[in-house]
Amino acid sequence: MAAHPRAFELLCAIAMLPAGTSYKTLFEWWARGLDGGLGVLKDTSLVEQNGSTIFVLPVIQRYILHDSRFSKQVGMSMIESACRFLEAHASDINNELYKSHSAAISAEEGNLEAVLLTTPEIHETQDGFLLRVIRDGFLLLARHQQRRSARVNVIEHALHLARHFDDNILQGDLLFCYGDSLVQLGQFDKACKELEAALNHFSSASDRTRTTKCRLQLVIAIQSLGGDTFERCQEIIVDAQADCCRAAGDEGLAARCLLYLGMLHFKFRDNPTALDLLTQAEPVLARVKDWEYRAECSR
Repeated sequence: MAAHPRAFELLCAIAMLPAGTSYKTLFEWWARGLDGGLGVLKDTSLVEQNGSTIFVLPVIQRYILHDSRFSKQVGMSMIESACRFLEAHASDINNELYKSHSAAISAEEGNLEAVLLTTPEIHETQDGFLLRVIRDGFLLLARHQQRRSARVNVIEHALHLARHFDDNILQGDLLFCYGDSLVQLGQFDKACKELEAALNHFSSASDRTRTTKCRLQLVIAIQSLGGDTFERCQEIIVDAQADCCRAAGDEGLAARCLLYLGMLHFKFRDNPTALDLLTQAEPVLARVKDWEYRAECSR
């Protein structure tokens, strides 16, 4: 590797990617400026290529990642790269680029998770860096996983890293994502607990938009528990509508409240009221191009 002074940095970077990656993704995102060392690593069989996937064999990976040899500078750079990748591909589900961005994240998901989980504890790094990694790394990846195939390893680790931060929005966002994931996994009791905790944080921060969305997701969790939950859920939706009114009149969010209220009435067999509410919600959701929730009106 003496032929290329930064070849070892490249080897460390590739060793951190357990799923391997493509040439384009490697040098566009993970190891910018280090492409000159790839030939050296291939010639010495330290790096392999199978089709379009570049990777390091497990035995070499374990050797390189040992604390006595691994470059901590490369490790921090890779964490930063993971955040940049996720920021660049974080699209709202109504965005026309959502499918392609989501597919890109899915293709690198194993690598993104492995890299982020190496993030040092708060006492080993600066607060500002750790906050960025939690917000722009862990939370974005956890939201992707919640939508695609809910898992909680990433969000639980993020909550552990964030436990010392007195930031109601951060804590609320993490708990909301955690509760939402638990709903997808069918753990409704725990989901209610986490969503209620998120709601407390959002209320403390006086963030009415977030409290509205959190209340609506809490309704889903409560309804999933079964039983006669009509009055409790109706009260929560009315509170959500009140919060929405205080959130600068977001008409799309107000329409979501009508949608949830309509679905609640439909579940409890009050079809005329349900139809009236859904009829009110549908054109507004169409006007604001909220296609995800508009589709719910037609179910």
